[in-house]
Amino acid sequence: MDVLSAIFLPEAIEGSPFSIIHDGDEIIIDIKNGKVEASLTNEQIEKRQKKWKAPEPKTTKGYLGFYSKVVSSASKGAIIDYKC
Repeated sequence: MDVLSAIFLPEAIEGSPFSIIHDGDEIIIDIKNGKVEASLTNEQIEKRQKKWKAPEPKTTKGYLGFYSKVVSSASKGAIIDYKC
């Protein structure tokens, strides 16, 4: 897994705009202006958003399964929200 996957994957699973990115799509990272964009037309975006469904978790047991259920996305601080 590369760095970008580790950063964007949790948000993509939640249905963020990253969820509609496909292999081969051009992604533009503008560090200076703090932007990440995909070279998609509005029509492509609408079509992909209509088809999108949340994927089933690959890991549901053990520590990783527990973690995936209780951790927030990186955009929210990746905080574990679990009450004992």
